[in-house]
Amino acid sequence: MLMGAFLLTTFQLTQEILATSNQDIIRQLAIALPAVAAASAGLIALPITLNRLQLTNRQTRAEEEGLITDCINAAVLGLGAEKIVKVTEDGQVIERTEPNVEVRIGAILALERIARKNLNEHVLVMEILCAFIRQNCERKLDPLDLRDLDFDPSYLDPFSIPPIVINTVLNVIGRRNEKQIETELHEKFTLDLTDCHLVGFHFLNANFQNISFSGSILWHLYFRNCNFRGTIFQLMNEASLEFDNCKM
Repeated sequence: MLMGAFLLTTFQLTQEILATSNQDIIRQLAIALPAVAAASAGLIALPITLNRLQLTNRQTRAEEEGLITDCINAAVLGLGAEKIVKVTEDGQVIERTEPNVEVRIGAILALERIARKNLNEHVLVMEILCAFIRQNCERKLDPLDLRDLDFDPSYLDPFSIPPIVINTVLNVIGRRNEKQIETELHEKFTLDLTDCHLVGFHFLNANFQNISFSGSILWHLYFRNCNFRGTIFQLMNEASLEFDNCKM
């Protein structure tokens, strides 16, 4: 419609130029005609420009999503990073592999940053971190055995990797902000830390709401100013836990 109006206006101006004998009017119309022509050309090019802009935006979003996916994949690989170390045993130098703590902690913190900056990926990142905890802190005995308080399960050395790595993951989970919690609730997602064996950690100002510890052994854990609203505890030994000014 607009382009048709411009073309009609251009035609009318041309007719007036041809019909008039007034030199002033002819000069004014001659000045206006190029402007109308330029506007008409702009209208013709507008749909093409808009289509190109939409295509560029789609390509940009696709590139950003691809970059985020690549970052998540790289971080997941980092969770299992190992290194070769040389040790002396019986007078001989041998090589063995052990967890690369520095790389693993860096991968965990990278996942935390992705989850904070991209709420659409938050649930996925939490699923990855919770699976990492369950895999490396698998429960090794029946929680009912905790009825015998003379038995200390910390002697079982429940961690298959250095405890500092596990502690880093739990701290990341405890640092979730309100928007991340809201995302979980909207997606009806509960963090799954079931059937785990967690021993000897201290937590300060951590947000552990919306987590299920069902079936987990929680032994000698200290919590101060922590939030446990909506947290599921089952088959735990409360005598081995210490809560200081926590929200339950």
